[in-house]
Amino acid sequence: MNKTAIIVTCVVAVAIVAIAAAAVLLMQEGDNGYRSSDSTGRLMIMGNANNDDYLDQKDVDALIKLKNASDWAKDHPLADANNDGRITDADVEMVKRMVKREAMDIYYAYSSDSGLVISKIAYPVKNFLMVGDDVSIALQSISATAKCKGVAVSDFDDPINAWVGNLARIGNKSTAADVALATNVADRDTVLITSAASRYLTNQDAFELAGIKVIRMNLGTGTSGNIAANYRLLTMGYLLGLEDKANDVVKFSDDVVKKVQDKVAGLPDSKKTKAIVANRTANISGKSSEYYYIAKLAGARNMIDENTSFTSFNVSKGDDWLYGVDVDAILHFTSLGYGVADKASTFSSYDTNFKLTDAYKAGKYYLMNANMPTAASVAFSAAAMYPDLFENGFGYGILNEYIQKYTCLPSGYDARTSGAFFFMSS
Repeated sequence: MNKTAIIVTCVVAVAIVAIAAAAVLLMQEGDNGYRSSDSTGRLMIMGNANNDDYLDQKDVDALIKLKNASDWAKDHPLADANNDGRITDADVEMVKRMVKREAMDIYYAYSSDSGLVISKIAYPVKNFLMVGDDVSIALQSISATAKCKGVAVSDFDDPINAWVGNLARIGNKSTAADVALATNVADRDTVLITSAASRYLTNQDAFELAGIKVIRMNLGTGTSGNIAANYRLLTMGYLLGLEDKANDVVKFSDDVVKKVQDKVAGLPDSKKTKAIVANRTANISGKSSEYYYIAKLAGARNMIDENTSFTSFNVSKGDDWLYGVDVDAILHFTSLGYGVADKASTFSSYDTNFKLTDAYKAGKYYLMNANMPTAASVAFSAAAMYPDLFENGFGYGILNEYIQKYTCLPSGYDARTSGAFFFMSS
């Protein structure tokens, strides 16, 4: 018998409440007519033949031109709507139905530890279970909470997770869930949404066997490749039938990144901050790391250019190679949630491996909350490295605006005093 869960939802405010004077209001009048010009394939729905952020008639037109072509995959990797390896009339007809948003089985793509994966799902997703702190933050940003039936996060007392209320708890970790608890609240239409990383939901096979389809997608706040992770909200928003909400969040990120890059665009390489990026306790981020690209978007010269993600640095094991790397700043990201944290104890947990660096001694070690949205992470990083280019409080302004627009946190929540998001060594 299914348990009865009291579903607590939140309506993310559309209006901007009064926040710090430094806030940069990015969504101005006239944005209702906004249409992204991006064509890098951020909407990873198979059938998105022209690689833009939308599934529409332009994709039908593109498919008609691509029919029976043999070299379509290089420039149009998402064109094959029915995932049969060819572009035919069947793809054209399928996308025509998708443009009408008919209920049907569709294919979507996501990046996993082992590369790109294409998976099938019934569209639209009617309701879901979720596993993961970043998943919780991402799904509330697109007002998807009303569709949630059960959750597993690491801290149910964290303010950012207050929206789950009395929803069924299907686990008490951000990486795992219990099949029996999940099946108690799932129905035939329920899917489970979690991260694409392999350490999440290692018992996926058991869920699939129980009839619960798993959607894996990195919805965190870092970046992957050159595309910010929260751009994957475009794909998730499509699957959930919440495209407008997802496009709104992505426009916010686009605007912040553009504002930052416009500011740093004129800096010659000789004036750019030489930085390394760390994550968790002692991992150094190379090119395949999510966090590497936050520094790049913020205008840094990243001094670890290897293709590894987790080159660990641990002074207790005698590591000293980092001291030979010429850096001006260290950007360190770790998950801190949205509750208040004591600066001294937080620092003592994460700064140990970096105290002997010249950057730390010069007050250029910056510890930041990895649970922030990408836009805020870029804003804080840029303002820390180039204080002369950005107004005081720029990062907090961006973060507070995001919080009030796209989270279920109360209107009185102020990132400066209500949480732990940015610390520096001086």
